[in-house]
Amino acid sequence: MDEQSLFSFISKCPSLSLLSLQGCFDESNNASLMVFKNNSSSLAQVIALSIAGNSGRKIGKEWLIVLQALKNMANLSILDISNSFIGNNGISTLPELLDSLPKLRTLILDGSQPDKAGVYISFMESLIRGKISTSISYPINDIKQLQEMGEIAKVFINELIVKWSNIDGGYSKLSLNQTNLINQNTLDQQTHPLISHF
Repeated sequence: MDEQSLFSFISKCPSLSLLSLQGCFDESNNASLMVFKNNSSSLAQVIALSIAGNSGRKIGKEWLIVLQALKNMANLSILDISNSFIGNNGISTLPELLDSLPKLRTLILDGSQPDKAGVYISFMESLIRGKISTSISYPINDIKQLQEMGEIAKVFINELIVKWSNIDGGYSKLSLNQTNLINQNTLDQQTHPLISHF
């Protein structure tokens, strides 16, 4: 079944609410991403979507096509874009994405692969200013990579974790895939409670 046939079939399933397209898109195949974008309005009933990448397939530099598609899915409550390699430019568009998805309650994004710490810091600050109610997974692997690249000092990671956990007016929205970073950086979990991983 080709991409167009798949989305034509999905459009005939009005009760479909959970959809996984994990590993289905790759930046080397712009055509499949355009099919997704052009049919995104027929996915308005979907409330949980995974378009996560994997070791061989990632959205990467074609993220803007996906961004336009997601804006047509206003009922989304859960979105997984992990391991998508959307980079600095992709992360910088996430506030725009959140503004367009008022019902979004969970965003999973680790594996964006930025090479500048500033993009995550700016994103985090925009969440704090906007009092976003979306629970956003802490990008543990991306932060560790930035540390290894010398983009972020280890001593600053504690502060970053604390700020991330206090997004949304002091309510903890931090979600971790692992706990070892917390242990390594001796964060006081009683002072800064953490929501458990998804």
